[in-house]
Order: sequence, then structure tokens, then C-alpha cells
Amino acid sequence: MYLRGQTSQGTLFKIGNVYYANYRRDNRRVKVSLKTKDRTIALMKLKEMTAHPIEQSPYFTRLLTQTLDMMQLKGLKSHDTVEYHARAVRKALGHVQVKDISSLMIQRTTLLWLKQKVKPATINRRLYVIRQTMKQAVLYGYIRSLPTITNLSERGNERQGFFSADEFQRLHAELPDYLQDMCLFAYITGWRRSEITGLQWSAMRWDTMVLRLPQSKSGEQRVFPVVMPEMVALMQRRLEQRNGELIFHREGEPLGDFKRAWKSANKRAGMDKLFHDLRRTAVRNLIAAGLPERLVMALTGHRTNHMLHRYHVLVEADLRDAMAGLGSFFEWSKNGLMAS
Repeated sequence: MYLRGQTSQGTLFKIGNVYYANYRRDNRRVKVSLKTKDRTIALMKLKEMTAHPIEQSPYFTRLLTQTLDMMQLKGLKSHDTVEYHARAVRKALGHVQVKDISSLMIQRTTLLWLKQKVKPATINRRLYVIRQTMKQAVLYGYIRSLPTITNLSERGNERQGFFSADEFQRLHAELPDYLQDMCLFAYITGWRRSEITGLQWSAMRWDTMVLRLPQSKSGEQRVFPVVMPEMVALMQRRLEQRNGELIFHREGEPLGDFKRAWKSANKRAGMDKLFHDLRRTAVRNLIAAGLPERLVMALTGHRTNHMLHRYHVLVEADLRDAMAGLGSFFEWSKNGLMAS
């Protein structure tokens, strides 16, 4: 099926539900899958492919900008995070032509970041940005194949930050009023900040007392039963302060960036915690409460056990409590042996 009138230099057509491009580059006919079912995205890709027919290889920075725009158009949940890591990538490779970026150059860039004490997890996020950009280079015909990009091992990168109950109470008391319920919600549920700040009243089912997140970062629906007394009281409090569609707001407006308020509350409480520590703490608390891993994953939105285990950090208090629980077993064994 051909769609006429798209551009003077190329044509869109479909095979099944997927769009393909048919255009000419370097005096040869190119037919390539655009790997999308969305007509708007397909047209955007086709126009990019045919916009610079003479240019053999653009600079990496231009292709990176196009890749970020494409991610945003597709509605990538973690677009802000990708934009953040793209800054370092642009600084390192932005001045290089796409055709000159090789596996060796990427490897040298990785080694440079390691010498700069950048953590492997952060480097892997940057390599993701490079990989996605180079995939676009292959798609547009600027290079023939994707260079080898090898991620670093993140073994031993388990997160260590979490709250004790006392620490959370201290910080909670120092937070401004408009952040207290939102942070308590994160402490209980382990949901991501973006999921909480965008949560609307349409997600709350009062008949079944369930919060239903329409679409999470993983692209899947999620539910959280509102049955704990603290959660019930929290939602009732929010209902009394309702001012628009958002459950958590600041006088009816989105919460926006609250890093300064969070940092100030930490300083007054004598701590240096991350907001994401609330998510790690929730995972730890749910597992400590005896919930099976599959249920914890369903509640918090973790897709794999691997990610869940990175958040479930054993600390000295956990080990001490576990060993204390073995005391009765050894007492029973000792009495049994002595009786025999």
C-alpha cells in the first residue's frame, strides 16, 4: 500500500501494519523498514532520510538531537533521564562525524569516563544513548552497520540508600506541607516519583479501594490496594484537599521540581537522602513483611528479579534480627540433644 504525496524525494508504504520508506540515495534505490506503526513518526523519519541527500555523514550532535526528538515523540517514559545522560555524550562525541565513530572510539570514550570516576551504571546509560543514535545512523543510511558497544558490569552496584522508620519520621516532619503526603505515599508504595506526581483521581477506585496506575514506566498497568490504615487516611486527606485532577499538587498546580525543598528538609533533619531511597525502602519493607517477590514486583513495578534484588539491601540490623530469630531453634536443638 503506497501513500502518495508525502515528499518529493521519497514514498511511504506499508507491509502489514509496519511503515517502510522508499527513497533514493547516492543514485541507488533504498527500501527500508521504519519500524513503526505510527504514521506521524514514519513521516518524520522519511523526511529526515531525504532532507540531506548530498550530505554523506552528519556530525553526531545533529543525529543525537534527532534521536532525542524521536524518543520524545514516541512518549518514552524516561526521556528526561535520557536527556540528562545525553549531555555527557554530546560533549564527548558531538564534534565527530557519524561515519568516524567506531567501536574503538566508543571504547576509548568509555575508558576516559572510567578514569574520570564515572560509575559503570552511569556509563551504561550513556552507552544506551550512543547505541540508539547509531541505530538511527544505520536507519538513515549514513553507516552500513552498528559498531560494537559493550556495556560494563554493574556487579557490586547494589543501592545502599534507604530510610529507617525513625529517619523517615524526622525528614517527614521537616518537609513542606505540600510534599508530606506525596513522600509518605512513596515510602509506602515504592512507586517512582514521575508516577506519583502525575497520579490523577481517575486512578482511584473507591468501590474496590484500589489505585490503578494506567501506564507505568514499564508500559504495564499496576494496582495498589488501599487497605492499610495509613493509606486509607492518606487518600481521605488528599480527597479533602482536592483541587483539580491531580492527587498530589501544590495549590492545584503540578509539584514540578522540588529538589531545593527536598534538600533543605534533609539539611534540617541532619541527613543526605535521595528521593529514590524511598523506593528502595519500600521494597525492603515489603520483603521484610513476608510478601513473595512476585507480589512485591507487582506492587512496585519492577519487571525482573534482578532489579528487585539490587534494591533489597541487607544491612546489619536485618542480619542481627535474623540471627536472633534462630535463637529458639538452637535452644530447642540443645534441649533435644541433651534429652537424648
